[in-house]
Amino acid sequence: MTNSSSPPRSVPSLPIRTYSVEPGPGRLLLLRVYKIDSVEQVAQYFLDVRTAAQSLGGRVVACVDYRPMRIFNRVVSEEMARGMADTNANIERSALISARGRAIQSLQSSRLIKSAGLTQRRQFVDEVELILWLNEVLSFAEQSRLRRFLAEYDSQ
Repeated sequence: MTNSSSPPRSVPSLPIRTYSVEPGPGRLLLLRVYKIDSVEQVAQYFLDVRTAAQSLGGRVVACVDYRPMRIFNRVVSEEMARGMADTNANIERSALISARGRAIQSLQSSRLIKSAGLTQRRQFVDEVELILWLNEVLSFAEQSRLRRFLAEYDSQ
């Protein structure tokens, strides 16, 4: 029951986290996407990705975690595919992990990777398979950070 004589309470709105970009150690680039809803957010995301990749120098090994998100709208999906293709020259390997049991997300992620046109990009739903594939080209320090990064999502 509400009390009509009480003034309305103001609840502060919290910013919605859209993504995280974490460079290093070594050539490792760790990306986690929570929610990207606009072309402007896509542009900012890829600007941040390029900046982080440049800070690492040379070609990077990326792990992109899509597990926290649902799916992109059509326009955002098209822009994400373009952005991925534009970053191909900077990628040695890129592994994208989708949430197990989210078929539409998995299909969309697969289409994005195919559209990017780089065979060194792969999609996974199994962390162990992703780790094994990236470990082939990672140093011990990079492997350790990759495992911690993937576990961070599991502990959320």
